[in-house]
Amino acid sequence: MAHYMEAAFAPAEAVYKARAYAANWGHLVAKPGQYPGTVLFAVGEYSGCGSIVVESSFPGVDNSPWEFEAVNEAISRKDLKAGIYMLFGYFKRYKNGKHKVYGKVKKVKSLGM
Repeated sequence: MAHYMEAAFAPAEAVYKARAYAANWGHLVAKPGQYPGTVLFAVGEYSGCGSIVVESSFPGVDNSPWEFEAVNEAISRKDLKAGIYMLFGYFKRYKNGKHKVYGKVKKVKSLGM
């Protein structure tokens, strides 16, 4: 039943979230454009662990909630085995306010025995 409630409140929560982001972190919003950078992250051995961002660097993008969301969305789309990875790519902010991170992922180190 919880997912029905989530769907019912999602539009209102999206508006509230956008307003809260703008009010608190609006000064961190990147101008529309494409910013090259890297993301160093690890994927845990167990599927429930997900991924952990160690470092994210996109000069011109100041560690905003928008960068956080875009980075996590980008690495969660990848089907990777346990290890340490580096994403070489771009943070892109569109004129309509949408954003994404994309690029190539290279395995830096394997984990496990």
